[in-house]
Amino acid sequence: MKNTKLIAASSLTMLIVGLTSAIIGPLLVPMSESFKLNLSQTGSLVSFRFLGFFLSSVFIGLFWQRSRAGLFLVGSSFLLSLALLTIGFWPVLPVVCVLLFAVGLSSGLVHTGVDSLLSEIYPEVRIKVLNLVHIFFGVGAFLGPIMVGTVLWFFGWWNLVYYLVGMGALVLFFLFLTQNLKETQSTFVQTQTGAQTNLTDLTKSVPFWLLAIGMFFYVGSEVSLSSWVPMFMVKVRDTSAVVAGYTNSVFWIALLVGRLLFIYLSDKISTSRLLALAALCATVFAIGVFSITSHILIIAFLACTGFFASGIYPTVLALGGHTFPNRIGMIIAILTAAGSLGGICFPWLVGFGSEYLGLGRGIFIIPVLMGFAAAAFVYLEGKLIKKEAINIV
Repeated sequence: MKNTKLIAASSLTMLIVGLTSAIIGPLLVPMSESFKLNLSQTGSLVSFRFLGFFLSSVFIGLFWQRSRAGLFLVGSSFLLSLALLTIGFWPVLPVVCVLLFAVGLSSGLVHTGVDSLLSEIYPEVRIKVLNLVHIFFGVGAFLGPIMVGTVLWFFGWWNLVYYLVGMGALVLFFLFLTQNLKETQSTFVQTQTGAQTNLTDLTKSVPFWLLAIGMFFYVGSEVSLSSWVPMFMVKVRDTSAVVAGYTNSVFWIALLVGRLLFIYLSDKISTSRLLALAALCATVFAIGVFSITSHILIIAFLACTGFFASGIYPTVLALGGHTFPNRIGMIIAILTAAGSLGGICFPWLVGFGSEYLGLGRGIFIIPVLMGFAAAAFVYLEGKLIKKEAINIV
């Protein structure tokens, strides 16, 4: 595989983005106590971050070209480190809300930029490469709750977590600053991406809409799950914030292991079928997470949920790239934007619903959302099978 330095930088990118994604869930408890927030206000903290992530997808869709990769990756990694470090030094609610938006914007730009770049330069092994680098997202997401639990245990300062992750993002900035991204422009054939591409074919495509809808519900459910499980464990299952943070790590380590399996299975099972089966199994186990009272069984079901959900995000991106190979930058940006919209809406919706139903009942919004994603992917599998049968005839 060519450009191993780029793969290494991309892997570190996913690790840092994984950290920024995973720390907010375990930190919701101390942040809500520090700022005296109710449940719907607490969910809004997650929504601020994903609003920025959504706008990053719009920017990528409008302006992405491989020749601009350096500008996207260097600039966004610098903004990410600056926003994280500032939260660490200045933990005031209005400032934190603005900076969480900046964290979402910058992490989305660097995340989607890496996905778009790798999808373009590795068209033949797109699924494997995306699942490979997204394994490091799982590593970062696994380490995030452990970092939160450790910092809270020894220091008790939730903002210190953001400072530490910001230092890691600063390393990423210097890595991209010294990375020779121009070599990717001459080595590989440039595909047509960006806002100038005609969107008519996309909007008329049923698979496009099914991928977007599935991504909308899946990311919304995953973000809600990772954000609200710690609060659920503390408020409903009576654990400490530290234990709840460590419990969340189980989801992410299972997601990490699952992505290794997805790399192997991508050669054995059709991509759309693998996607449908994974989403269905994740939905079933997510129901179990919130239905049982045993802490051990909750952890086991949470691990199974993460295991089956592991490959959904990168596989959707890869399937979009395969289906629309001449519009890679735009299709990845649109799918990422669809997922970001889910990340904006549904964590808040879980908090809002829990205000009226109680957290023990409102939390079941999460497996319902995951079920909607599974339905979209199952229908997509049926459409693709039908299309293949027609082509054979």
